[in-house]
Amino acid sequence: MGRYAYLEDLVCRLGRETLLALSDDDGDGAPDAAAQKALDQAEAVVRALLPGAVEPDDDNRDLLNWLCVSLAVPLLFARRREGLPDDHALMRASALEFVQRLASGEAVLPGATCHTLPCSTTLKRRKTFSRKGTSNF
Repeated sequence: MGRYAYLEDLVCRLGRETLLALSDDDGDGAPDAAAQKALDQAEAVVRALLPGAVEPDDDNRDLLNWLCVSLAVPLLFARRREGLPDDHALMRASALEFVQRLASGEAVLPGATCHTLPCSTTLKRRKTFSRKGTSNF
């Protein structure tokens, strides 16, 4: 299973100093497990909401990376007293909206095929409860 984002992606988005301020709990000058945990949680959200198993490839790698980093950054800011900057809050909202559109089928990842929802086969049936209709239950 391919990863959607890596620690280097957080460094590119936040800068090394900011990432260390948000995730270096022991003061050793390296991001702690909290940074990787934030990426793991963001990737889990994206994977849970996407229809089917989506692996990163040349067509969708940048988009999946942006989604995960945009969702991981607020998790890091939540660990500290600093408020989430407006630009990161906007990216988080945009990422969540896009993932929800992917989950509902309104949007499709590059290189993916559009999926359709099955039609109901009981649209014309009467749906009222009666003694006769529920006698076998």
